Amino acid sequence: MVIDFEQTLTKSKEIIGFDGETAEFLVFDKNNKITLEEIDARYSKALWTVVEVLNSRYKDKLEQEFNLYNWIEHNPSDEVSYFLNEASSNCMNYSKYKAVWKFAVYFGSRGFILSVLQQGKGFDSEKIFEERIKSNEGAGFLFYEECSNKVFFDDPKNSKSIYYEYLLK
Repeated sequence: MVIDFEQTLTKSKEIIGFDGETAEFLVFDKNNKITLEEIDARYSKALWTVVEVLNSRYKDKLEQEFNLYNWIEHNPSDEVSYFLNEASSNCMNYSKYKAVWKFAVYFGSRGFILSVLQQGKGFDSEKIFEERIKSNEGAGFLFYEECSNKVFFDDPKNSKSIYYEYLLK
């Protein structure tokens, strides 16, 4: 599945059978002063909590549990771990505040949606993708293009949120 610049969160919620439940995990808020150590601790805790919540919620419907180490060990079959790490890495490298604002999970009967959100100025995700901009040297957009599930943005011309739609098998 390629990146879908036409997809919206509303359409994606319909596809996953959104049940009205959302979980958010705050990492950094530009209006609250915290140290880099606190940001790192919140970031790590949020990543692991997202994975634990998904594994617990969908344990009977997953072929294998998600594990953040799969990204480190280059196991691309765990797209959830890849998405979380690649999207948040891009956020930490390129966003105005060099930090993830929050992670969000939208739960559904047929799947879920993950989101990585940043504060500050957005970016032109469509232009980065289409023009293969040189600063886009990481694996993020390559993964987004090649993953089997759908990746989309809140606004392709001014992206502050990136979404990953996961459908249960």
